[in-house]
Amino acid sequence: VRFIEKHPFENSSNFCLFLKPNDDNLDPIQLIPLITLDQIESPDPISFILDPKPILKPSPFPGITYHNDDNNEYEEQQNIEIFNCSPASDSFIIDEKNRKILTILHEMKKFLIDSDGINHEGIFRIAGSESTLKETIREINIDGVLSPNESKIGWKIHEIATIIKRYFITMPTKLLNSLTEKEMRTYSEDEKLSCSVAETLLSKQDQHIQDLWSWLIDILSIVAQSETSKMDSLNLSLVLAPCIACNPSYDNPLLELTLTKYASDIIRFNIEKNISLKNKANGSNNNSDNKNNNNNSINENNNNNNE
Repeated sequence: VRFIEKHPFENSSNFCLFLKPNDDNLDPIQLIPLITLDQIESPDPISFILDPKPILKPSPFPGITYHNDDNNEYEEQQNIEIFNCSPASDSFIIDEKNRKILTILHEMKKFLIDSDGINHEGIFRIAGSESTLKETIREINIDGVLSPNESKIGWKIHEIATIIKRYFITMPTKLLNSLTEKEMRTYSEDEKLSCSVAETLLSKQDQHIQDLWSWLIDILSIVAQSETSKMDSLNLSLVLAPCIACNPSYDNPLLELTLTKYASDIIRFNIEKNISLKNKANGSNNNSDNKNNNNNSINENNNNNNE
């Protein structure tokens, strides 16, 4: 539907222009906010194209609705916990890095790795089927399904990746919500300082939030190193930033856009730092192996000479 804006445009602060790449399989969460209409200063009418369906906008943007492709009904998705559990429940495990993580999140990460999902093109960008998402979440919450082997419908790669994003979207308190605007701006401008955000989160909230942050950066770093996924640190940061930036209670659209931009930079810096640390560790291990091999060769030569 094309229409021409007539001045003055009413309630312009409630509307926002989004950048949407030409990709029919794009996850709506990746719609990139550009500018609110009240920021546009133009003496002439402006032409817009509106989708007849509501724009699918994730938290932290207020007034969010998701479109259900199966029956054309509209559902509110705000403040809904994806998994029926709390940090005090027994649905947690201690993973290989000593992080306290939801068992279901741990199993979903393991599934994406074991099924080679981390190498799928557009992972965390392409949305899963809404009907399959609903059924998978129902199995988890009602039937207690905690692994793909227990699922009757079977876990699908893009659906599981989408559920992980929605978990972070629907957290009562977003991962980075405890950071002030000044702190987020500082972290987004300084790559080295940005990598200390985990310690700041721990000082402001609790160990669980820091563990979740570390877990998220870890899985994103694995995906970013895959050439076939075509999801580098920049693409992943744009996709995940709206999921963790700020709570939907904010009533300042411009501030929300700014915090989302800051969050994107912080995620990107931390992914790249995590990859760099892993590469250095792997390099050290390789050097150690080479040194051991050289020592073994020297010992063998000495033994041969003695004989």
